[in-house]
Amino acid sequence: MKVLKFGGTSVASPENILKVVGIVKSQGKKNQLIIVASAMGGVTNLLVKSGELASNGNEGYKQILSEIEEKHFDAIDKLLPIEKQATVKANIKLILNELDDICNGIFLLREIFSKTKDFLMSFGERLSAIIISESFNTNLIDTKLIDARDLIVTDENYGNANVNFKLTNENVKQKLKNIKVRRSHGIVPLWGKSYLFANNQPCST
Repeated sequence: MKVLKFGGTSVASPENILKVVGIVKSQGKKNQLIIVASAMGGVTNLLVKSGELASNGNEGYKQILSEIEEKHFDAIDKLLPIEKQATVKANIKLILNELDDICNGIFLLREIFSKTKDFLMSFGERLSAIIISESFNTNLIDTKLIDARDLIVTDENYGNANVNFKLTNENVKQKLKNIKVRRSHGIVPLWGKSYLFANNQPCST
């Protein structure tokens, strides 16, 4: 088994994602792969900016969210066949609606807590992982999308969390044992340094 991690620059654009597809296709001929995917380039910074604007009572955060939506919808249009686009966009829109709710809450409170900021920063990887995994499947790379929240457990030290490796390793072993796909490429969204708490609270970083 081989783990490949692609950072924000590697998945910054549809063109770069296609390069990732080519690398995975090549490497997958010899190895079972786990792909760790970051947010699309620049998205994490946009998420942080949206939170800052919202916490200052600046409705400009809505424009930032529109930019994030446009970036991901553009990637879908360029990477996926028309017959798949509507379903994937609907899934992306659900996450974007959740993101909008979070930012609106920050806007109303005029404050952003560490827990909320960590959760906010997780959205980039949640969005990109869906698009990247669908791009793999479109290009005949049999892929299973795994949510990092089902794997990684940390303490509640928001902003600088420590991984509980015992529980995390148990989760990873159990999850990988249950994956059965041809030339098994499991794509695991990497949320920067964001993880899941043992008590199922929102993400930490």
